[in-house]
Parts: sequence; C-alpha cells; structure tokens
Amino acid sequence: MKRFLLPFVVLCAIVSLCSCLGDNDNEIEYNEDTAITAFSLGTLNRYLHTKSSTNTDSIYKTTVTGSNYKFYIDQVKQEIYNPDSLPYGTDAAHVICTISTKNSGTVLVKSMTSDSLSYYNSTDSLNFTSPRTMYVYSNSGQQRREYTIRVNVHQEEADSFRWKALNNQSELAALQTMKGMSVADKVLVFGNNGNNTVLFSTSQKDGNSWTKQSRTFAADAYKNVVKKDGVLYLKDGNKLLSCADGSNWTELREINVRQLVAASTVALYAIGQDGKLISSYDDGATWSTEQLDDDQLLLPAQNISYSCLPSKTNEKTDQLVLVGSRDINTYPDDAYAELWGKVEEYASGAATHSWSYYDVKDDIRFRLPRLSNLTVVPYVDVLLALGGDGIGACDEKGFSQLYVSQDGGINWKTSKYFPLPEGLSSSNTSFTLVTDDSRYIWIVCGGTGQVWRGRLNKYGWSDVKKSFTE
Repeated sequence: MKRFLLPFVVLCAIVSLCSCLGDNDNEIEYNEDTAITAFSLGTLNRYLHTKSSTNTDSIYKTTVTGSNYKFYIDQVKQEIYNPDSLPYGTDAAHVICTISTKNSGTVLVKSMTSDSLSYYNSTDSLNFTSPRTMYVYSNSGQQRREYTIRVNVHQEEADSFRWKALNNQSELAALQTMKGMSVADKVLVFGNNGNNTVLFSTSQKDGNSWTKQSRTFAADAYKNVVKKDGVLYLKDGNKLLSCADGSNWTELREINVRQLVAASTVALYAIGQDGKLISSYDDGATWSTEQLDDDQLLLPAQNISYSCLPSKTNEKTDQLVLVGSRDINTYPDDAYAELWGKVEEYASGAATHSWSYYDVKDDIRFRLPRLSNLTVVPYVDVLLALGGDGIGACDEKGFSQLYVSQDGGINWKTSKYFPLPEGLSSSNTSFTLVTDDSRYIWIVCGGTGQVWRGRLNKYGWSDVKKSFTE
C-alpha cells in the first residue's frame, strides 16, 4: 500500500500543475447567490437632558449596547429593521454596524444626498437618522441585491407622561355629579343633572365631541354602574340593566339591593338593604352574603369606587379592591379611606376567598386620604386614585396629585410618572377618572367642562410586524 501511494500522489500533483499552466481560455466559476444574512450594531452614544441643582438644563452622555437590539431581515421585501426601537436620545448619526453576507458578497452604501456608492467598512460610522440603501454584490459583481435599512430610535421618553386638553364640554360642566366608564371603544360619563342620570358618550379616539343619549335613568343611577367581563350593569331604580355597546340597554330583572358597588369577571357585588356586602354569579337572579374578615361597619358607604385587575401570577384569577368612605354623619373623625380586597378565582373547582380589610393603622405610612368623590381605577398593573378636598378629619387639598398604588391598594404614593395636567380645574364633587382599552387615562371635570386625555408614552408604542428569512 505504501509503495502505491507515493506514485499516486506525484501523479495528482502533475495533473494539478498542468491544469494551472493550461489554456488561458479556462473560466473561473463564481457563485452568483448573495444576500445580507446578519446585521448588528456596536456601542452607541445616548444624550439625555436633565436639570442641574440650580434648575438649569444640562445634557449628559451615556451609552447603549446596540447588540442587545435584534435586527430582522425581510429577504422578500429586502428590508432590515429593529422592531424594538433604540432608547430616546440615542445618536443615530454615528453608528458602527457589522454586516455579514452570503458567499462573501461585497456591500456598498449609497450616499444620503446622491447616487454615489462607497464600500462598506466595519470600522467607519454611518448616519442612520433616515433609512439607508445598501447593495450587496455577488463575487463576479454581475448580480446584486438592494436593501433598505432602518435603525429605529424612539422619539419620546418611554416613561414620560403626556396630557392633551380636549374641547371643553358645557353640558358635562353642568352635571352635579358624575361617574365614567369605558366599553366597546367608547368613554361614557353618567351624571346627575339635578333630576335624573343622563349619559354622554364619545369615541375613545375622539373626546372632542360627545353625544347625549336620549334615555335617562334614576337620579342615583350614575353611582350604580359596574363592568363585568366587558359588559356594563346599571341599577335603574329597582331594575338591573345591561349594555355591551354603551348605547343599547337590556332590562334583565328587578333587584332589591341598596347599591351596585363592584364587579369581577364572573360576579356582581352590591351593598344589600341590610348593609351587608353581597354577590351574584347569575346576573342578579340570586344573591349571597360575602364573607368578611373584619367588622361589617368598616365597609364604605359613600364615594364608593372599585378596581378589578387580573392576577399577575394565576390564571382565571382577579384582584378586587373596594374603596370608599364611611357615612360622614356617623363617622366624622375618619381621615382615611376604607379599603377592602378580595382574590376572585373562577377556574373549575377553585377555592372561595373572603374579603380582607386593609387596616389603616399608623404603621402604614402611605395611606389613601378620605377625599370627596374619591375615584379609583386600574391602569395596566397599578391603581390610580383622584379626589376632591378632604372630608371628615382629612385636610388634604383636592386635586393635589394622582395617588398611585403598586401593591394592590395598601400604599398610595405620588409618582413622577403620573402627574396631573397643568391647568386642571374642576368642581370639587363633580368629576371622573376613567381608563380605556388603549391605555389612556381620562379626566372629565364638572364646573369647567374640561376633558383631559393622556398616557405613558411607552403604552402607545405599537409592536412592529417581525419577519425573518435568511
């Protein structure tokens, strides 16, 4: 075997040499298939504004790790982009990027001001303040593919809150009391006009024009509205009505309760004629007394509001919070709101839980003040509260802040992420706070008719369609 191998190797070498020295007409074959197969960013500078100790504007620089932001390549549309935008303030004018190509294709970059081309260099920075055109050429230079590359950068701070003043509404200004709800892409305001409860509605995308519905309700119906699983329920006198679209109401049955106060995904909650907290799991047909872990006398009787949020940890589970004040004549010395909470599980075979009283003792530092027309609403994963001047022993000034709770209603603090709009002016007892399906917060003001709408910027960012083809 060894004697045969050496002559064979020599023969192969001779054939190879002859091939190299052969006819000059032999052509080199190039692979014409090429494409950009990967695109990533290096470290980028980010410039942010801040206030100095003397309250003057200043700018400081930090960096962004560009490789943390994935770029998608759509080979059909020949587009390259990052669906998760770079943070606000990122310098897109000086970008170092890394580009990989199939079969070692050559990348050229088109000028932003002309049709001239330049070779891509991984060490040179590029200006991506607007979309850039790049070409990848095959080995022979005969074939090319064109790509549009976008480096997306957020144009606003993620945690910045922006309020917009909408048109003032004179008819809303005239309401003596009000309560807001959202349903079916509408924002509704139920309000007492001195005789009856009237209803106004606007599109969640509008807010500048409101429609008054022809139907009126009992004088106290405005405070008897709750929403269960996307459907409104309203107590009109002794009749229970439901509505899924904000316009067309269906009479369900007569009910004998003092006030509708809350709803979960599966149940309605009310204060019974005997002052007990009761529930119905069949749209008001039957009612059962709820179990409380503390004295019934601690239940709210005035300015009642509630929140229902899905559990962060368990499926088919709601976190309910009931908020309000005890009767001012019986309990004039209360300084803080009364809060109760319940875990509502509605999976098959789930356990039944009692309502827990949030004892507002001195060891809870950030308690919710006892405010007039106190209104609590859920917002994404926090609770927000707004109220007029303090009542009873509470001397808190009305509309001094939005109170924010991140622990389900136990502690309530001021947050820089949730400021009140500058110029807010309202009646002390006629106003409402509403959140809608697009994560907007609405404040509607009696007395002035002001309508405000706002949200955290990051909740308005839509997801970009993602596609990738190598």
